[in-house]
Amino acid sequence: MDTPEAEVVESLEVVGQRRIVLRRCGDSDALTLLERDGKVAVSVTITEGAVTLTIGGADLEVAVERNLSIRAQNIALEGRDGVAITTAGPLVTTGRSQQLTATHGDVAVDANDDVKLNGERIRLNC
Repeated sequence: MDTPEAEVVESLEVVGQRRIVLRRCGDSDALTLLERDGKVAVSVTITEGAVTLTIGGADLEVAVERNLSIRAQNIALEGRDGVAITTAGPLVTTGRSQQLTATHGDVAVDANDDVKLNGERIRLNC
């Protein structure tokens, strides 16, 4: 939306010397919250086919008191340097099938108690 053809429809300064900008560019509109330095903090782009939420900045934290649910046709998570999942309760993954692949290195399984493998067939080195 920051193309030369984008028309600024409205611009409003808000708390902390931040700015909310509404831009129109062809078949899309964008509502953007800019930081003091002009970097995008949050942007909502609206087109005929989709609404896209973009969050800038170095860090993002989502904190809720109770439950958080994310539902979509497909979900992809990518951490450039890693992904960590931590829970004080049980971790349950369920799917029609599951695959765990290490492309460069080992797969390590550590358990404080038993390790149980249940399956119709247990195939090793296949």
